[in-house]
Amino acid sequence: MSVLTKKWAVLGIGELVVQFVCEGKFNTWNDSQVLKMYQSGSVANVCANLQWLGNTTLLVSTVGNDKLGKFIVQELDDKGLCTEFVKVSKISATSIIITKNRDISSDLIAYRFADTEIQEVKDNLIEDSSIVHTNAFALSKDPARTGILNALEKAYKLGKNISVDWNYIPSLWKGEDSRKVFNKVIEFKPLLHLTLNDAKLFVDKKIEIEEIKIFLTSFETTLTSLLCDNGVWFCTEDNPIWKFIPVTRTKTVIDDDRLEDIYWAGFLNTYLQGKSIQNCVIEGLALMTKKMQTPGTLYA
Repeated sequence: MSVLTKKWAVLGIGELVVQFVCEGKFNTWNDSQVLKMYQSGSVANVCANLQWLGNTTLLVSTVGNDKLGKFIVQELDDKGLCTEFVKVSKISATSIIITKNRDISSDLIAYRFADTEIQEVKDNLIEDSSIVHTNAFALSKDPARTGILNALEKAYKLGKNISVDWNYIPSLWKGEDSRKVFNKVIEFKPLLHLTLNDAKLFVDKKIEIEEIKIFLTSFETTLTSLLCDNGVWFCTEDNPIWKFIPVTRTKTVIDDDRLEDIYWAGFLNTYLQGKSIQNCVIEGLALMTKKMQTPGTLYA
């Protein structure tokens, strides 16, 4: 049975940022001379893909009152995503990330400004949504963290589905207790998504996948999905035994940008239709494979 029962299929709460990507091949930052600008932010990307897949999706975020903020909001407006509740900060500039490639987990430089100012999410937005989605990036800094956790708690008490992408990047959590925040998020029994790289950065870079699965099984979630290079390991509250579904690899990969966001959008899209968790994983991987063969965003 479909879980889509409200005005908004998904309410995304999190970062909307400008990403500057170094163009060309180089060994050090000093060698890079050309930067290309993109609309970015994992929560925004998941929402845009869900909208493209036919779901009514809403983004709550904050940008600066500047040309960069106008650029990224317009990018999402052009894709049909509702940005009515993207707040424009009166005091902070639009947040910027700089990376050596489109993978934000690799050698990230982040200038956090307006994206950290998400504070209160209106109750009616939570009430009118079937799924509330956020991620570790957005939760890494206050006051956004407090505002998002309050929203998740309200959503959980209302019986909403909570979706969390634990896209953990150590440099964003300096001086912050990421384990405490993770434990708090787990209290809401989320649909938990993370990559193998996320897990290794969060737990221990040298840890093996079997140890990661044991670690993750110790937490009570509705679902835990672990995306690896060769497929997805997953377990659920009803069936804590891990299952694996391989990804269909193409001979030629044209674009492997932000595959984890594509996978999770495909998963949530299928979940909203009331399909089994296994089908959700299969469809998420199928969409990811399609992205590998498509240059740029699927929702362009």
